[in-house]
Amino acid sequence: MAIVCEGYLGVHVSRENFIDIQRVIRGLVDELPEEGFTPRLTDTYWIKGAATVVCQDEETKDRLAGKVPTLTALEGSRLKMMGVDALPPYKRVVARLLALWRIQSAIFVSFVH
Repeated sequence: MAIVCEGYLGVHVSRENFIDIQRVIRGLVDELPEEGFTPRLTDTYWIKGAATVVCQDEETKDRLAGKVPTLTALEGSRLKMMGVDALPPYKRVVARLLALWRIQSAIFVSFVH
């Protein structure tokens, strides 16, 4: 699950805020009651302006989803959880420089002959 600020895309979680969010989320997991299960996080990482939390089980995710909206990031922005699939995809741009390739080919051909 991704933890984002309300108004995501316009407001991103900074690297510094991510470290604070990571610390708070781990504290929330530690506070969850262990009635029949042990709440665990598999991983947390920062990507695309969001704090991403990988929960080991659905129950941990559901309990965190109930707690995260009560948190506030710096600058007073409220936090919310959303699916990682809702994050914008990366767009890759590939540029090929044909003229540069021709120059390199010409140099290579001159070395061969």
